[in-house]
Amino acid sequence: RDIVIFPKMTTTILIGREKSINTIEEAFNKKSPIFTITQIKSDSDSFKKENLNKVGTICRIVELIKTPDGNLKAILQGFITAELKKSIETEKHFLSEISVINQPKINEKDKDLISLIKSCAESFSKYSQYNKKISVEILNEITKIKTTQDILYFIAGHVNSSHIQRQAILNESDLKNKFYKLLEIMKTEIEISEAEERIN
Repeated sequence: RDIVIFPKMTTTILIGREKSINTIEEAFNKKSPIFTITQIKSDSDSFKKENLNKVGTICRIVELIKTPDGNLKAILQGFITAELKKSIETEKHFLSEISVINQPKINEKDKDLISLIKSCAESFSKYSQYNKKISVEILNEITKIKTTQDILYFIAGHVNSSHIQRQAILNESDLKNKFYKLLEIMKTEIEISEAEERIN
């Protein structure tokens, strides 16, 4: 409802709606990926296209765990973004028609882009000083990531932000603007943390 999953991100979600449980269990049994997309109105049960964001992420289902109350915990790993073309609600399932969003070609000599990546990496390192969930291993993992877009999503997946801010990054088609949005979020979080540190 209000969880945005990025490529390169592994997360656990709780599923309670019967049709959602049916859909993800069938996909898991068939070893199929699923398409995750956030609702515009999180308090609505509507699966109509107008209540869904346009861009989501195709995910691999790592594990499903039944909870005592009948809900389902799913560990998902995002790997590529896609655009919603059509939402389909059947008697037992939520289905969709999607179009995979191809990663843009990157000009590796683009100085502005290189500067943005460097700024994001530096800000993430500084941000990690205030967020104890970000370990040295996570920081080191960035150096192993090969593509520019994967670096962006990896960092975005570890930064505290609202689902609206995350969706804005996902929706943005221009790679530089994605980095600008991410950088702005981190700068705000760092400023808040520094202010709290001074008060305490």
